[in-house]
Amino acid sequence: MLLDVYVDGICLYGAAYFEPYQQKALLAIRQAGLQRVRQAGEWVWHFPQTRRRNWELIWEGYREFEG
Repeated sequence: MLLDVYVDGICLYGAAYFEPYQQKALLAIRQAGLQRVRQAGEWVWHFPQTRRRNWELIWEGYREFEG
């Protein structure tokens, strides 16, 4: 849900507050290769290819873990 907020959201506190967070989120989405697609009438985020490792998406970006 937070990805949707940063992709589609409008900040009530002003662009100067929201934009740095939005840019970080958009960069992490691009790094991860995530895509938003419509499935069964809902918008969902998914990877085009199945991930074989554990992963996380944080403010610093996307990363995969060994193991």
